[in-house]
Amino acid sequence: MSIPTNLEECFTELEKQLSQEDIEALRNEDDMIIYHFSLGLWIRNNWGLWGGSRLATDLEERGIWHPDEMSDFILRSFHDYLNN
Repeated sequence: MSIPTNLEECFTELEKQLSQEDIEALRNEDDMIIYHFSLGLWIRNNWGLWGGSRLATDLEERGIWHPDEMSDFILRSFHDYLNN
C-alpha cells in the first residue's frame, strides 16, 4: 500500500483497496458520515493525515486543516468521482 500524495491518487488507491461491493456502497450512499469511524478512520491513520504526509500537505493547501475534515473531504470527493 502506498500513501497517496494528492486527491486524485486517493481515488486510485481506494479503487485498489476496496471491493467492488464496497465501491458500490460508497457510490450509492449520500451521507459519508457513516464512514467516519470505519473507512474514514482507516484513511486518517494509514495515509498520514495526523502526521504531515504529502497528502495532508496537499489538503492543507486546499484549506482543509483537520484530519477528520480531510478524510471527510476525501470520501465526499470519491463519492462524486464515482458518480461522475
